[in-house]
Amino acid sequence: MLKRNKGKLIISSVLILLPMLVGLILWDKLPESMPIHWGADGKADGFSSPLVAVLCIPLLLLALHWIGLWITAKDNEKNNQSEKVTGMIYWILPLISLFACGMMYAAAFGHTVHMGAYAGLLIGVVFILIGNYMPKCRPNRTIGIKIKWTLANEENWERTHRLAGKVWVIAGVLCLPAALLPVAVFPYTMVSLLFVSVIVPFVYSYCLYRKHLREGIATKEDYKRKWTKGEKIAIPIVIAILVFCIAICFTGDIAVHLDEDSFIVKATYYDDLRLAYAEIDSVEFRTADDPGERVSGFGTPRLLLGWFRNEAFGNYTRYSYAATDACVVITSDGKTLVIGLSDAAETRSFYESLMEKVGG
Repeated sequence: MLKRNKGKLIISSVLILLPMLVGLILWDKLPESMPIHWGADGKADGFSSPLVAVLCIPLLLLALHWIGLWITAKDNEKNNQSEKVTGMIYWILPLISLFACGMMYAAAFGHTVHMGAYAGLLIGVVFILIGNYMPKCRPNRTIGIKIKWTLANEENWERTHRLAGKVWVIAGVLCLPAALLPVAVFPYTMVSLLFVSVIVPFVYSYCLYRKHLREGIATKEDYKRKWTKGEKIAIPIVIAILVFCIAICFTGDIAVHLDEDSFIVKATYYDDLRLAYAEIDSVEFRTADDPGERVSGFGTPRLLLGWFRNEAFGNYTRYSYAATDACVVITSDGKTLVIGLSDAAETRSFYESLMEKVGG
């Protein structure tokens, strides 16, 4: 597959790296901090240096592109996949690279980026593209709806993919006007469309499996899944990664230790911070504050750690629980540190203890 499509491989790779060339040309004009991630509300909530934004992101996408093509090519050698289907794989990541990096550069130069609307348009186009090619997809283990019932029965595969093609095209068409919905509604609409696009073919494939059993067209033995060696290795790895990611999202703690001449903030998954009492200019307790945008650091549904930016403090350092409203605001040498412990009472206790140390 790759040997027959060297031209596509070269052109698609160049397109993925094209934003890198643009960034190098504009290097002297780029800001020190560039947006690289947007939240569900359409606002930038992740920033990085130009080095990461310009070089690392396109290179990462290029690596994913080559890995995906290599895996597809290996599977295609066994299953004789449709050339039209494999041809589509060459252009998905170039499209994503041009779109994502284009939005990144536009935002970096101060243009208003309605990420939700543009993302809706991109998702709609991708859904329509994939939906058109789904009916042409032959049974394989890398492209398409690879569930137990489709992989075990060729008729189940073909009929499920014909239906899935229609469902995905319809979902893609609906994504286009959905891009104009209010920011608060758009994420739920996208998730709903994605859920329907996945669950409808899944349920249809299962119903077809049950029908085959009732009519005697196939038996449970015919539908018995035959796991490949690669799948037997991959599944435990995938499960371990998922468990690890979930654990990181909902675990972790922040603790403050006050010594004789300084205090130290210790946080799970992030660097500790020590500050001498003599270097503190002011200490303030607040019942609530707005974290603003995370420039860099570590953020989960539980913890907010690293460098942030908001209207009240500008760029500042934060160590807080995401669910904590109360916080202690500390200034030192023109810099701001915000600490929010597990609840208002614990945060207030830290504030009073710190005031005693600073006052003493």
